[in-house]
Amino acid sequence: MAISLRFIYKHSPTCSLSALAAEQVERFQSQHPDCPVQWLDVFEQRGECQRIERDTGVRHESPQALLFAGDQVVWHASHRRVTAEAMASALDQHAATMPNP
Repeated sequence: MAISLRFIYKHSPTCSLSALAAEQVERFQSQHPDCPVQWLDVFEQRGECQRIERDTGVRHESPQALLFAGDQVVWHASHRRVTAEAMASALDQHAATMPNP
């Protein structure tokens, strides 16, 4: 069974920095339509955000992008480090290390 790569993006609808990061995530999605990106609203989906922090050990921040390989976080960035380029680089780096199906 192949392990898939996917992103989770934690977004605050009231934060101007999250608005900038959201533009970057949207740009990444348009350039990589085959890579799943799940958006979480940090207010409406607070429990899910807390569960991710608890299960992964990655401190919750917003905005925050996390790249998962299966259940493991293999890369994460927050605040101004959430860019389309950083996400694409992380995806490329980790896709190259994934076993072929």
